[in-house]
Amino acid sequence: MKRYPQTARFILGLETLFHRFRSENWSQYVTICGAVIGWTRGTGLMSANNIVADAVESQGALTFIQSEVALNIFALMTPDISSFCEDTPLYADLRGGMQYIDDLKQCIAAARNRISEEVAIRKAIAAERDIQRSVLRGVETPKEKLQPAKRARFELDLPALSDYETTTQGTQYPEGMVDLSRVVVVVGFSELGPWGNSRTRWEMESNGDFTMQGYIEMAWIMSLIEHKNGDNKGKPYVGWVDVTTKEPIRDDEIEERYGAQIKSHAGIHFIETENSGGYDPHKKEYMHEVAVEQDLPPFEACKDTAQAFQLRDRADQVTSWSMCHSRKAKMAIVGGSDDFQEEMSYEFARMKATCSTSAELGLGKLPSEMSRSCSTSRSGFVESAGCGVQIIMTAEKALEMGLPIYGIVVMTQMVSDKIGRSVPAPGQGILTAAREDIRTADSPLLDSKNRRHRFDREMRHWHQQAVSTRSLSDTQRSARVRMLQRMWANDLREQEPGISPIRSALATWDPTVDDIQVASLHGTSTKANDVNETDVVKQQVEHLGRSPAAPLLVVCQKSSTGHPKGAAGAWQLNGCVQMLRTGIVPGNRNADNIEQKLEQRNHLIFPGRPLQTQGINATMLTSFEFGRKGGIVIMVHSKYLFAAISKDTFDTYKSVADQRRRGANQAYIRAMLESRVVRVKEKSSWAETEEKRVFLDPSYRHGVASVDRKSPYTVSIAPDSDTRHPDKQSPTSIDELESTIKLMSKAAMQSANNATIGIDVEDLSSINLDNQVFLERNFTVAERAYCDRSADRRASYAGKWAAKEAVFKCLQVPSRGAGASMIEIEILNCDDGHPEVKTRGKATEAMTARSVSRFEISVAHTETTAVAIATATKC
Repeated sequence: MKRYPQTARFILGLETLFHRFRSENWSQYVTICGAVIGWTRGTGLMSANNIVADAVESQGALTFIQSEVALNIFALMTPDISSFCEDTPLYADLRGGMQYIDDLKQCIAAARNRISEEVAIRKAIAAERDIQRSVLRGVETPKEKLQPAKRARFELDLPALSDYETTTQGTQYPEGMVDLSRVVVVVGFSELGPWGNSRTRWEMESNGDFTMQGYIEMAWIMSLIEHKNGDNKGKPYVGWVDVTTKEPIRDDEIEERYGAQIKSHAGIHFIETENSGGYDPHKKEYMHEVAVEQDLPPFEACKDTAQAFQLRDRADQVTSWSMCHSRKAKMAIVGGSDDFQEEMSYEFARMKATCSTSAELGLGKLPSEMSRSCSTSRSGFVESAGCGVQIIMTAEKALEMGLPIYGIVVMTQMVSDKIGRSVPAPGQGILTAAREDIRTADSPLLDSKNRRHRFDREMRHWHQQAVSTRSLSDTQRSARVRMLQRMWANDLREQEPGISPIRSALATWDPTVDDIQVASLHGTSTKANDVNETDVVKQQVEHLGRSPAAPLLVVCQKSSTGHPKGAAGAWQLNGCVQMLRTGIVPGNRNADNIEQKLEQRNHLIFPGRPLQTQGINATMLTSFEFGRKGGIVIMVHSKYLFAAISKDTFDTYKSVADQRRRGANQAYIRAMLESRVVRVKEKSSWAETEEKRVFLDPSYRHGVASVDRKSPYTVSIAPDSDTRHPDKQSPTSIDELESTIKLMSKAAMQSANNATIGIDVEDLSSINLDNQVFLERNFTVAERAYCDRSADRRASYAGKWAAKEAVFKCLQVPSRGAGASMIEIEILNCDDGHPEVKTRGKATEAMTARSVSRFEISVAHTETTAVAIATATKC
């Protein structure tokens, strides 16, 4: 409607052009194509006439909706129609025949009258029915429709696992190649800061507001509400109540009632005297500096105070490193904390490291806008306080316990570049994390397929040597496997020190530097740090050859949390974990104008709002502290860890992890409802009678003695394995394998006086399950179906292959070559699980020629070997 007058004038002008086309001299320069449209329903101008459109169409004309008119007009712009306009003006009639209706006005008026009469009749009938109903039943009070109140659903942000194929989608890493006992994963994290805990902080950082669950959790943390289950003011009640008034509150009312109060005391805000030990910046006490010219009296402290001082220096760095390197610790709780202190805040302000609140207020900035990392107007960081913590563990132990695996910590490094007199001066020593000899950038060690080939080759070589010499025990064999895993996966730089630490850490899991999609910066909002830090990151990725087409998204968490000092890195790591889990990259909402110097930072992108990606493979965290010190952490997605284990191992882990997740959610909800987060134990969970056994037996745990415990590197015989004696235990070492073969051979010789024996030992890794041609040429349909249903396909196929070879050796016929098919010898399983032999073709002819009546088969497995003994009984 607003554009109708302009459109009408344009149409009138177009008609004038049609009339003047032949008489004016501009006709040879202009082509004209116009149209007249008909009745269009749904427009603002014609909306009042929509009810009579049917009457118009009943007269033989057409009416149109807006999209139909637009399509007809666009059809005039096709090449076929446009070519006509080159010769003469084109005037299209799109009225739908409306011009042929006689007395259109009378037709519309009659239709309106008819509709008005019908509406009046229907209203009268409805009113009559209402009167009759009120006489018979009385006047009904209109019922108010009750809408069910929204309820919050509390749940921990634990990773939800799908099936193996979906979880590992996009990864091609071969299983069994990484020493998981040397892989560090994050299995838990939390924090306490300006926005509450890690969950509520992530809601503000990624969405800009709390969810209903977030508001309830913040109100509960701030002791504004509590959960009541029982009598409340003389009435039974279950739900949230106000702590002060004890009034019941619905879940959906908490935001409206406490939202403003929560946000005024959360996030970056003015210093609250009651929560800062009575410190009031406006009433600060200043001290005079006095030169001391003589020694002060000796400092004395009580025993408890002295011991508290000693707690700070429990171990030096070398001792701590040795403790970590010993691999005796399977789990560690790490993190940092810092509280707001008057003295520290004042000294930072004297160094001009923090922003001036009065100056920022003069610029019209709110407290929440004063931390502006990477922006032109930044003037220093904003004080904050809190703590952050992570639980890290070896991947091997995490998989065994079914703990949630949030990400893999593939690399950490801390450096200090040089000595300087300036405390806040930035350094670039962390560039050493990208140090690399240019000649090693294309090293074959960086190719996972090449490493896998060499790993498998060495595994086969030493295994064949061990079988022939019978020189390795289970412990030695496991140590050998771990040594090869470290050589070809975990510790690539031991073979090629020139490879960059970053590139080497990523290559262990197959990603490249291009897969680092997010850089979580220290981003303190100071003039020097933001320029220096972005320059360091830019130099690192460029030196490692990052593709120009791979943008690196920058996250500056301190724009929403402020700078907590000790907890800064822990909060950043928590944010990286949440980005890996959700694929959301929070934006820097306070970056009103990105610093001009940062425009030269190729690859780096500074988003101003959250971005939902299709998934993040790896993140990089950098931290730059005073004293020219810096640190870096590289994390990759947990899907790469799951791709490095077998499907059976993953399914077992998933079942345990799902059960643990359900229990964790129940414990979390119970803690909130009962307000009992910490449950102090009064006695140990372990029986005192077992203490001595635990102290004396290093493998005795949870009431299971070492003699009852299987080696963690031993694969037991599968329940569907081909074995004639199911009550026998499968051999688990080379020595036991040798004795088993001797016993099986002796039993076979004693079972038949006139018999021949065939023995075959096969390496499980020698069976190529990916070669479908090999399987079809050597195994029947029934054999393949049986093996594919088994818990360990490779072991089952290897057992049947060893049995076929043993039967072939029993027949004592010349070999037809290594490529000859073995499908004529079929190993099937009876109902009781015992294997039986069926032959056909040349195998049957050989049985007849040597008067063999039947075969007896025994099959057993070790961790890496299948052994079969066949006895051929003659007639």
